[in-house]
Amino acid sequence: MLGPDGIPPITDPQQAAEHPDLAAMSVMVHGRDRKVIEAFATALAETGGEHAPKYYEYA
Repeated sequence: MLGPDGIPPITDPQQAAEHPDLAAMSVMVHGRDRKVIEAFATALAETGGEHAPKYYEYA
């Protein structure tokens, strides 16, 4: 079972860009942390790509 202890809070936009799937899960679990949201949004804005809208929807 996944939970807050099993998913790290991703606060680095570069790390979020390298692992958008993990970053989306990080937002789901740690979404109250503003730094997690900002890293995810920055990563999606900078990397874009065809999958970016789906990661945004999942988060």
